[in-house]
Amino acid sequence: MDTVASPKHPRKEKLAKWLVGCLGVVFFGWLLHRTPIIREVELAALSRLGPPTVPLILKGMRDDDAQVRKSADEALIHIGPPAAPRLIAALKQGDVNTRIDAARVLWLLCSIGLRPTSDDVTRTTVTALIEALGDSEPRVRENVVEALASIGPDAVNALPRLFMLLNDPDSAVRKTTCSALCRIGPHDPDVVPALIEAPPPSWL
Repeated sequence: MDTVASPKHPRKEKLAKWLVGCLGVVFFGWLLHRTPIIREVELAALSRLGPPTVPLILKGMRDDDAQVRKSADEALIHIGPPAAPRLIAALKQGDVNTRIDAARVLWLLCSIGLRPTSDDVTRTTVTALIEALGDSEPRVRENVVEALASIGPDAVNALPRLFMLLNDPDSAVRKTTCSALCRIGPHDPDVVPALIEAPPPSWL
């Protein structure tokens, strides 16, 4: 009577099948992640988890796909003011690109009216932005100035540093600063004289 031969190494065969299955799942996940729409879905999901996901979403702002970058912006806007502390931390400790993105998102949040909801948070945000005016990267300084301008008169403590930026070596920073001074200190007696005395390139 013929009998069916049993495998010599059943455990090894099971392990091999399990490893192949795992590799297949990983490979399939990698292929999916390379699809921009999947990354957009990931960013939307991250936004629902709140502020702790801000560092991950910031990475999405450097994606090669423009629509994914837009989704990263939308994800941070969805989180809103609670994202501010994480953005401030990125503004202080991140690399150049991260600092640029963090400053831009803070500007974006302020410009659409999603300002911090308490005076303490407002002061903390303004203080952090004022410190960032000394960043070595011009695009960070420019975005920070825009964020302060969007906050408006509540950012009045930034005026002394903004006066100094009227002489910034970067023309875009100088131009943005002129506009910011008018929005933050429209009634401050020192604003108009400072603008008059500013070097001509500040107005270009």
